[in-house]
Order: sequence, then structure tokens, then C-alpha cells
Amino acid sequence: MKIPVTISAKLLTAEEMAKLAEQRKQDAAKLAQRRKDELAKTNPELAKNQEELDKALANGNADPAEIERIMAGKHKAVAAGAQDKQKPLDEAGVDAALAKLKQPDRFKVLEGAKALAAAPALAQRKAQVAKALHKLLSERDQFVRVEAIKGLKQWGNAETVPLLIPLVDDEDVFVQHAAMDALAGFKDERGAEAVAKPLADFRVRHQAKTALMAMGPAAEKFVVPFLKHKDWVMRMEACEILAETGTEKSVEALKEAAKDRNDLVVRKAEDALRGIEGRKN
Repeated sequence: MKIPVTISAKLLTAEEMAKLAEQRKQDAAKLAQRRKDELAKTNPELAKNQEELDKALANGNADPAEIERIMAGKHKAVAAGAQDKQKPLDEAGVDAALAKLKQPDRFKVLEGAKALAAAPALAQRKAQVAKALHKLLSERDQFVRVEAIKGLKQWGNAETVPLLIPLVDDEDVFVQHAAMDALAGFKDERGAEAVAKPLADFRVRHQAKTALMAMGPAAEKFVVPFLKHKDWVMRMEACEILAETGTEKSVEALKEAAKDRNDLVVRKAEDALRGIEGRKN
């Protein structure tokens, strides 16, 4: 038996379109304010730095040095916030946190993600927790995504790295920073390559540099090309990273860098060569 169905459609008027656009604008503003309020509660110093950054970026002629100063302050605030430790979760605690991740209330989801992010991983539950946190990486809520990424630094597995790599280019700087920091813990060349790509971007340079240093030799071959970067600051930064991560594979490139026309680059290249030599002995 066939049942007839009638479908009708109506184009929105200009006035209705305007109302819809205004409603979306108001909803976005409320969400942004909620995020600011949450950040002000959880990490006041980070909230202050973010406000500074927003104001600086709103100025089309922002001083790169000032932006880098603010970003360095943000990095310290993030690190300080990470020091807020919770007690390790037992099996029941893991169950409770995972249950919160399934709640419709975003704040409950955030609580669960935070609990997992702050707790050392239990080997027997890693696969289950990683799978749950992987699902949160597509959440629209910035704070939920950030906490999920933090959690994956200790609960993640072989499937985690490819999921984190795209987040290095996320439009949200907090997500970018968290992804870089998490990838640093895996010391995977795929992650190192992703983190090295935006190294020249002063907005994320400090975090990328810190992550690459933490990756050790896995980052080496992706940093060496920056020794020939047109910006002398980048050449200097590359030398500083290789001073911590370089091996014999970087020696010839660093010897060339030691002939740089910029004296600061020369000094940093020489420091890197000494660092490599010291690790050999």
C-alpha cells in the first residue's frame, strides 16, 4: 500500500533571516562568555593572558614580540594549571568519569574529562578510556576538547597520534597547544612533523618549540630545514631545539649554520654542536 506524502517548503523572508542571524550571534556570544567564565574559575592567569591576546590580535598592527610575550605567559599559565593534581583514580573512579562523559550536560562531560586528564592511566583501562576520549575530539566545546586531549597524553594508544595531528592546525589556540603537548609525549615522528610545520608562526612557536624539544631525536629531521630559514630568529630557534634533540645527523647542517651572517645564530649553532658532542660522551 502506498501512502501519499506531501512536502512543502517556504523560503525565509529577509526579516526572518535577519532574526535567525541575530539569534545565532547571541548564542555564540553566550557560549563565548560561558567559556570565559569557566576559564576564569579554573585558571584566572590563563584567562587574563587570553584577554590580552584577544586585544593584541584585534589590532591589525600588533607587535610580534608582544604577541610572543603573551603566548609565553599563556604557556606558563597552562603549565601552572596542570600542576593542580587530583588523586589517582581507582576502577570505580574511572567508571564514574566515563559515566560523566555520556551525560547530556556539557559541564558533567567536562568534569569527567578533567578527572581522566589529571589521573595517571590504569594499564587495564587504557584502551577503554582512550576510545571514550577519542570521541570527544570532535566536540564543539573548546574546554571539553582540551581536557580530552590532555587525557590522551597518558591514556592514549597507537590510534591516538593520527587523531591528534589535525588538531595542531585547529582554529582554537588552546586546542593547538594541548595537541602539541600531547603529541610530545608520544615521541612519534608523525607527530613531530606536524608540530614542526607551524614552528614559524609566532602565535604557537613557544609551544611548538617546547614540544619538539620534548620529542628528542624524533623531531630532529623536521627541525634541521629551519637552519636555512629566511628569518634569522627561526634559524636561531632551530639551533636551540637541536641543542636538546640533535644527533650526529645534524652536525654537518649545524656546522654550516655556524657560518651564518648573524652572530646570534652562530653562537647558538656552536652551542648545539657542543650539546651533541656532550651527549656522545
